[in-house]
Amino acid sequence: MSEEKKGFFARLKEGLTKTRDNIVRGIDSVFSGFSAIDDDFYEEIEEILIMGDLGVDATEKILTDMKQKVKELHLKEPHECKEVLIDSIRRQMDLGENAYEFAGMIILADRIENEEKTHIGTMDITVRRNAYGRQLGSFYAEEDFDNVGKVPMTFIRAPYITKCGPKARAIATCKGNIVAAVQDNQMVTSFHPELNDILLVHKYFVEEICK
Repeated sequence: MSEEKKGFFARLKEGLTKTRDNIVRGIDSVFSGFSAIDDDFYEEIEEILIMGDLGVDATEKILTDMKQKVKELHLKEPHECKEVLIDSIRRQMDLGENAYEFAGMIILADRIENEEKTHIGTMDITVRRNAYGRQLGSFYAEEDFDNVGKVPMTFIRAPYITKCGPKARAIATCKGNIVAAVQDNQMVTSFHPELNDILLVHKYFVEEICK
């Protein structure tokens, strides 16, 4: 692996560690206002995790693991779940070979509108967080993706790119907004290609970005 690529992965790991630690430090807010472990309680946790850019797959794994532990340990009060949730987050965000699973558009963006902080900032893009609204604003579309043709796009609390700098290139739009971009060995999408059986986006990533 080249020194340049090693440097990228080092920054990726550093940024993901920061994201993980920020979520863990903010866990207390999830438990405020809840007196029972119910659907509303789990929905609040789901929203916190997705807002933290963990991704749909990781969030589902964390919640499934947490629910199983709550059942096994016969937990009844929300505050009793705190350590269970933190342990599950730490396991899911183990930064090994699968680090890319957690690298979303927000994490890689060099600029985030209305926010001073950034995470890794390795892509020359400006991103608007939750640009399509909250979960009720989630939707499905089929749009052109670079030279691939139309691909299925599932948007969940999605951001979009408001501007690509000279180092990045837009490769897909939806409703007039940039929803995918590439730069060197990096690619980001506003939508979740893993939620569909069609693997055109995955194939593009392997053939065009990883080559």
